[in-house]
Amino acid sequence: MLALSQARSFPAIAIFTMLAGLTGELYRPACSALLADLVPQGQRVRAFAAYRMAFNAGWALGPATAGFLAKYSFTWLFVGDAMTSLLFGVIALLFLPKGIRSERKEANWTEAAAVMRNDRAFQRLLLSSLLIGFVFFQMVSTFGLHVTQLGFSPWTYGMIISLNGLIVVLFELPLTLVSQRFGFERSMMLGYVLTGIGFGGNAFASSMPGLIGCLLIWSVGEMLTMPIAVAQIADLAPVHMRGRYMGAFGFTWASALILGPVVGTNLFRYNPAALWLTCAASAIAAAFVIRRPGAAVAVGTKVALAE
Repeated sequence: MLALSQARSFPAIAIFTMLAGLTGELYRPACSALLADLVPQGQRVRAFAAYRMAFNAGWALGPATAGFLAKYSFTWLFVGDAMTSLLFGVIALLFLPKGIRSERKEANWTEAAAVMRNDRAFQRLLLSSLLIGFVFFQMVSTFGLHVTQLGFSPWTYGMIISLNGLIVVLFELPLTLVSQRFGFERSMMLGYVLTGIGFGGNAFASSMPGLIGCLLIWSVGEMLTMPIAVAQIADLAPVHMRGRYMGAFGFTWASALILGPVVGTNLFRYNPAALWLTCAASAIAAAFVIRRPGAAVAVGTKVALAE
């Protein structure tokens, strides 16, 4: 991040952005696998919701703070990011507990890939995640262009995005009680449909109330799907393959991060409404992909309801 703050040419910006993204995302599969190791089945949805609550507390403060600092110096954004990243690493090294993976050998990728090839539920979850990831990553790319094109300032965009984080902090944990009662597939389908409606609504939103209304809808969709999706992967993965399953899940979202802004910005340049309607279609497609006729409720949800 410090090197990126000093980059002035496009090749340098691209290289340091790639390195920052690579190192910044290394923790995610290990973090999810550690939570799955430490939390018993049936309580993982709430555990991942609690984890996301902490993450989104930072998300709620980050964009608004960034919008404020950007008025004075973009360099301080990168310095602050570097300092908080370093602090994160120190805390993880000194205080995080060891998981099962620290004591038992993780399956290699060849063995894990053979299991994943036969895991239809996992495959559906990955494909639906790729489709919905394309939609969600418009939030940090084209949505900002949309807001500023409507005449609002970058600070306004930061405040709107921060509202998403605040909503998740306040309501996601209680909402997991509802999502668990719905069951995995119904919660995911409903959440994806709401996400599609929220992002698709941007095609018609031109005022601040309209933009906030769309954000509220897609935020509910996010809260219904994100914690339960990761918990489902933890339940599906064999104990010695949790890191591999989480890695494959993370790779899917990384692929969406690669495709989403590239495709999204080109669609936005062609026609903003076309982009947002494409987002709606992609989210609806994700809902259909995740659906399996006659499927039982997820294992983790069954246990949670039994408790």
